[in-house]
Amino acid sequence: MSSSGRGRLALFGAIAAVALAGCGDALCEDPVSVPVPTGTDIVAQLQALPNVVSVTEQTSRYTSHRLFIIEFDQPVDYCAPKERRFTQTATLLFNGDHAAPMVFRTAGYGISRNPYVTEPVALLPSANQLTLEHRFFGPSTPNPVDWKALTVEQAAGDHHRVIQSLKRIFPGKWITTGASKDGMTAVFHRYFYPDDVDGTVAYVAPLMFSRADERFPPFVDSLGDPSCRDALKTYQRTLLQRRSEIEPEFASYAAANFTSLDIFGVSKTLDYSTLESRFGFWMFGSASMCASIPPPAAPPADLFQFLVDIGAAQSMTDANLTSDQAYYYQSATQLGSTLDSQDHLLDLTGGVPIDDLIELYPPYGVAKDYDPSLMEKVDAWMKDSASRVLLVYGSADPWSAAAMTVSATNESYRFFVQGGNHYSRIQPLDPASRQAAYDAMAKWAGEAGMVVNARGAPAMPSREAQREELLGR
Repeated sequence: MSSSGRGRLALFGAIAAVALAGCGDALCEDPVSVPVPTGTDIVAQLQALPNVVSVTEQTSRYTSHRLFIIEFDQPVDYCAPKERRFTQTATLLFNGDHAAPMVFRTAGYGISRNPYVTEPVALLPSANQLTLEHRFFGPSTPNPVDWKALTVEQAAGDHHRVIQSLKRIFPGKWITTGASKDGMTAVFHRYFYPDDVDGTVAYVAPLMFSRADERFPPFVDSLGDPSCRDALKTYQRTLLQRRSEIEPEFASYAAANFTSLDIFGVSKTLDYSTLESRFGFWMFGSASMCASIPPPAAPPADLFQFLVDIGAAQSMTDANLTSDQAYYYQSATQLGSTLDSQDHLLDLTGGVPIDDLIELYPPYGVAKDYDPSLMEKVDAWMKDSASRVLLVYGSADPWSAAAMTVSATNESYRFFVQGGNHYSRIQPLDPASRQAAYDAMAKWAGEAGMVVNARGAPAMPSREAQREELLGR
């Protein structure tokens, strides 16, 4: 998800795979028909793969893995794959072993060109890592932009096509992974192509059924003890009551970060950030931060800085609204979004609710008809048929109000980090859950007797690495 709260059994198996966007056999090109040379360096092998445009080696932050930037030629529309194309960027962290497990991070946003390892790579001693930038983010954007081609179905086609190409030189076990929207993307790919990979590890991945999902307000209202809840509501009221002092702080912050607040205007930007601040507090913070909530008499700089600290201000700047407009489009048309409680603020807004609605976010001048049917089908599939899926959530993460459900009978699991926020991963789980997660992932990866951080594997992801993964930066 973006840096704040906003941002915010029809077909199974092979049947789903060929129903991509309702266009029949969408992948009419055969991505595995080209022979790949053997006995050559990894660069030559990658360059010989179907659909690969270019391969560039870069300096890796890890001595254990070489880093490659790979550009793939992809159809803009899998219903007409011979027509318009675009170039989609991937990164590969290669440890020298082609047969090793491949952890594929199905990014939901843009990606760093010098990636950190994900938790599964840190846990699996010999794994390689592939990360694919999501279509319509960063340079992986068709020109001209055709928003109708930005769908869950089309993105799943991208992932399928890349997997089928790279399996020519990486024939081992494959696991998809991702946190937040990355995790959603991994699940969506499995819905359409359940047999592409051997397992999926999805962190803090919600599934919503409306553009203002009503499960969120009662969940957020239940977080923390009464004194902390009251302090957060008082903080929100203070921001609106002291608007004339806070708005200049917001404008100065934007200018200092080489951006502006023109898209919404400073007044509405403050309204939206204020409304989402409780969500942001629990998303990236915890009960331990309750004592640091600024009191009503705090200086305006301190009141605003807290809004930055909890991530409720950054996403509202023009730079972020523009870079994340593909996320807002997907939320407004397919993914759905959150709803924030504001009854305690209505006396300050003249009884009129703050119109923080996902359909009012960029991009503009494009139709945004919302259809929840795919999310409902994915939900039914997850509960009934999804196999080898591991879900991890934080019990105090607001996004957990929309946590997905799986069935243990399908070798799938769902665990909650007690008190965990949107940074929740396998490592902080209780010992029994953590071991169960280790065992499942090791089995899917063919890594019997997996030992954490063994044989020179990269260290566990830092908070900086996790934040980069969550925000697509």
